[in-house]
Amino acid sequence: MSLSKGVTFTISLIVVSAVAIAATAVLRLRDYKVDSLYSDLTAVPHSPEEEIDFVLKIAKFPTANATRKLVLISEAELNMRDGIIFPGTSIVAIKSLHGRGGAEVTDSLARLIQPHKGLIVRQAAADEVLTRECVGDCMLQIMHYLEREIYGATAMEKQEAGDLDYLLDRARTGLHTTLVKIVKQNSGSAIAVLQEVYGLGAMSTSDFALEIARLPT
Repeated sequence: MSLSKGVTFTISLIVVSAVAIAATAVLRLRDYKVDSLYSDLTAVPHSPEEEIDFVLKIAKFPTANATRKLVLISEAELNMRDGIIFPGTSIVAIKSLHGRGGAEVTDSLARLIQPHKGLIVRQAAADEVLTRECVGDCMLQIMHYLEREIYGATAMEKQEAGDLDYLLDRARTGLHTTLVKIVKQNSGSAIAVLQEVYGLGAMSTSDFALEIARLPT
């Protein structure tokens, strides 16, 4: 290698190293800002508008750390440490996860579809899952919810609805429709779960598996 080529190679290494160091510094700075925003959000109570502002600021960062924080916010209950985390805040976090993360994020969203979660949170999670591939644990969560729905495990909401019964029925129907779309859209995974968990095709096939298998394609 000639002297000029050696110098050029050395300079190239220095430039590459400098770029890598600068990129690492930028990522660390972004993570620090995201951590600070999340800490401020959860440390003390805020108004719903302030909470949403924090979420939108976190969502501006296209980093894995920001995605993790959005997942945590979407999973938050009404009391998170000393903060509150309103349902509307969780919904904004769910919508901000669109196009972010992979299967782990999808699984986390599917786990939000639980009877103890507010219907609006469940619907937002289902809407986002519908835009993704739902396999494995995600499909298992969807099936588990549909099974409980068929056997009346979500009836408590209806008992407490009172004059809002009609609106609640419509909301629950909308959620059910979305979940069925997810099942049909990911039919291969749905069949695998029905076979492995609910005995589809076996002598002891569950009524639930037969019910799902009868869904029109």
